Amino acid sequence: MADSNLDANVWLGAFTINEIKTFDKFTSGNTRVAVIDHTGIVEYTQKQVIEKYEAGTEKLASLAESLGISREVARAIFPEL
Repeated sequence: MADSNLDANVWLGAFTINEIKTFDKFTSGNTRVAVIDHTGIVEYTQKQVIEKYEAGTEKLASLAESLGISREVARAIFPEL
C-alpha cells in the first residue's frame, strides 16, 4: 500500500476499521488515523478523516454511476463514519 495514493489508503483504513466496529463489541468511538512517513508521524483530526472518507466514497459512487449503478445504491454500500 505504500505505493498507493495517501487519500485512498486513509479511506481504506477508515472503511476497514468502521466495518470491524459493526461486529466487534470491544471497538467503538471515533476512527483515528495516523500517517507515518519520512518526516515523522501525523495524526489526522476526526474532521480530516471524515472529509477524506467522504471524498473517497463519492469517487466510488461516481465510478459506480458510470457503470450504470445508481449513486444512492453505491453510497449505501459504504456506511457513515
